[in-house]
Amino acid sequence: MLKNYLILAFRHLKRKKGFAFINIAGMGVSLTVVLVILQYVVQETSYDSFHEKLDRTYRVVGTMTQAGKEAAANPGSHAPLSVAVAAQVPEIETYVRFDRIDYTNVSLTNKSEATPRQVFQGNFYIVDSTFFEVLSFELVSGDERSALTKPENMVITESVAKKLFGNQDPMGREIEMGNNWGKYPFLVSGVMKDPPFNSQISPQVLIPLTFYDKINVKINDWENSYLGTYVLLNSPQSIDRVTSAYNSIYQEHRPESQKNQGVNYEYSLQPMADVYLHSSFEFESAKTGNYTYVVFISIVGALVLIISWVNYVNLATAQSVERAREVGIRKVFGSLKRQLISQFLFESMLINAVSIVLALTLAQTMLGRIGNWTGIEIHSTLIAEPMFWVWVVLFWLTVSFFAGFYPAFILSGYRPARVLGGRFSTDSRGVFLRRSLVIFQFAVSALLIAGTITVYRQIGYMRSQDLGININDVVVLKSPPSALSSVEFNKKVNYFKTELLRNPQFSAMTTASTMPGHKIGWTSTKVRRKGEAEGEGASFSLIACDKDYPAALSINMIAGRFFQGHEQPWVTGEIVINKRAAEALGYQSPEEALYQHLACPVFGDADLRIIGVTDDYHHQALQSSIEPVIYVLSNWSNYYLVKLNLEETVDKKTAALAPVLSSLESSWKEAFPESTFDYSFLDEQFNQQYKTDQQFGALFTLFSAFAIFIGCMGLFGLASYTLYQKTKEIGIRKVLGARYGDIMVLVSKEFLVLVLMGNVVAIPAGWWLVSNWLEGYAYRIEIGWWFVAIPVVSLLVLTFLTILFQVLKAVRLNPVESLRNE
Repeated sequence: MLKNYLILAFRHLKRKKGFAFINIAGMGVSLTVVLVILQYVVQETSYDSFHEKLDRTYRVVGTMTQAGKEAAANPGSHAPLSVAVAAQVPEIETYVRFDRIDYTNVSLTNKSEATPRQVFQGNFYIVDSTFFEVLSFELVSGDERSALTKPENMVITESVAKKLFGNQDPMGREIEMGNNWGKYPFLVSGVMKDPPFNSQISPQVLIPLTFYDKINVKINDWENSYLGTYVLLNSPQSIDRVTSAYNSIYQEHRPESQKNQGVNYEYSLQPMADVYLHSSFEFESAKTGNYTYVVFISIVGALVLIISWVNYVNLATAQSVERAREVGIRKVFGSLKRQLISQFLFESMLINAVSIVLALTLAQTMLGRIGNWTGIEIHSTLIAEPMFWVWVVLFWLTVSFFAGFYPAFILSGYRPARVLGGRFSTDSRGVFLRRSLVIFQFAVSALLIAGTITVYRQIGYMRSQDLGININDVVVLKSPPSALSSVEFNKKVNYFKTELLRNPQFSAMTTASTMPGHKIGWTSTKVRRKGEAEGEGASFSLIACDKDYPAALSINMIAGRFFQGHEQPWVTGEIVINKRAAEALGYQSPEEALYQHLACPVFGDADLRIIGVTDDYHHQALQSSIEPVIYVLSNWSNYYLVKLNLEETVDKKTAALAPVLSSLESSWKEAFPESTFDYSFLDEQFNQQYKTDQQFGALFTLFSAFAIFIGCMGLFGLASYTLYQKTKEIGIRKVLGARYGDIMVLVSKEFLVLVLMGNVVAIPAGWWLVSNWLEGYAYRIEIGWWFVAIPVVSLLVLTFLTILFQVLKAVRLNPVESLRNE
């Protein structure tokens, strides 16, 4: 019996090669897209799943309130809090606190060789000795229990060991850590495997938290809340009791200064499994994903699959007249209904089996290239999972059943007398189903086109707006490792700057604690006018810089002046604010703010006098609003920003760049001979903020294009069969004198009307979806006429081009050929 079904299936597919190709190719391409999307979704939702104690591990999150209003939530906690809670709550098995200190420009140096090897190293964490008890990072050398017990211990990854020691054994070797705190020796006490790609935190270097005691940094006070903390519970059921303990113990130790300022914290526990996709805190210590983007891409995958199913059903119903006659004849010759059902389902299973094999092959190829197309690296992990193949088989059976449902159960139920008597062709049920599915297909395509256009218009809008500063032709240098309070080091910085500006290729240089494109990490709450009550005020961001900060970035002064320079590292008497800060302080104009006095808690009782007001500029991408900023004259510098003096034309600028960078490196080596010359361009760094949106846009566009292409394939097949059915009608009309234009309108208008109906369905839904998406941006585009016009026009053109070949073929057919059998 199976052999008979196979012969009949191949015979039917051979007879209808075009429709077979459309079904197999359409389903194969759609399943390829679905498999790639599935791998992407699995990857995004698998973060931190490798931790053995994931189900019992929670992150401590503190939400700060001011005067009863929520001010900020951040994944940090007061350093002594977890110590106190763990001592009183037996439900806590252990905990690990950590602090990522990349902002200090950490360098590592192996000085044991003739030519010391130095690298600037990111993902540098200071952690509790319990790090390996809570988190499942694997040590390949060293002991997990003792690797981080001494202040001079350092654990590095295999890749860092390779950079510093080559193929030599790094255990017990000395590494000098340098940053803007100074230079400190460490001994390698452990080497761990590089963190897997799906780790939310990806530490490359670990040193003990007790190192802070060594350099006299006080962290065990209740004033600061910046240490990340993961707490390991005995059981997930104890989360409520532990959360309550965190809040009650914090209230017991809440500092008087916070009470006076109206500052309070409310603590909660976030499951570690939720950290990557469900966190939107300002000061995350590591990368996070975007749950909304994962949902949108998943929806696209589902729509692609539905479109391919729609194609299959549409073509099945379009062929229903011919297949119904086949059913009638086979029933006359004694075929049973169950045999016909089995035959049609077998055909569906065969088509879907070939499509799945094709999809698995294409998906593996596509995963290897999708990183080049979108910038997103998707790792192929599914095919190694046994359950994946179980789901593939279940999917094959399910899709085969639903895709073959109409021909198997509807057509097989018709009576031979009805279908062979010619009455089946007037049945409207198949026509209604087909038109409904085509409308759905066009609605989905319109939705995807509108979404794609919106994403790219929003990204283009953000990148084209005036930032209020000039980030072009600015080179960023990481400051060399040295204590910022060192007078000798500050002389080197001044020497470097003086010598650099003697060269006409450089127009300005500034030192700064941060740079445009980075979140300003230095903040203060309760900044207020002098004389106002301590409980008043707002949160401000602070930037430490030298006097040339406006010159290097082309920042406009709108009132007063900027700093004139000072030899000492810290000067807190005079400050400059931006326009947004003046407004937040209640001044009616920038001029009114001049020479007024402020109180800022981070400076204690210092009397701060405003000497200037700058115009606002976008320190971060336009996803975020402009913050109130205080500028402080200081030598605290994580970055040096050097403004290049290049020709205006692109060709001349490119030609001049190499010698300019060479001059810059020479000056650097002269001033800082022990430090690696590591540079980047400010505009490139700034535009990295749009990377996630651009990746989402590229991925969304790629899969949307596949969805529309699959829909066009189905439309081509459907148009082909529809015109085949109208061949005789067209022949008669031509005999009666119909013109080519009349016939083209006749055969095209049905599809074009369906396009318009699909847009009527899609536009309101799309408007609601993109409006909600755009709410996440502080600066966003307005949805206008283009949102309706572009999808409508695009689909009309695509539809017309898709069916044009078939229409011209039908119109040019000689009526004698189409009517010879009448």
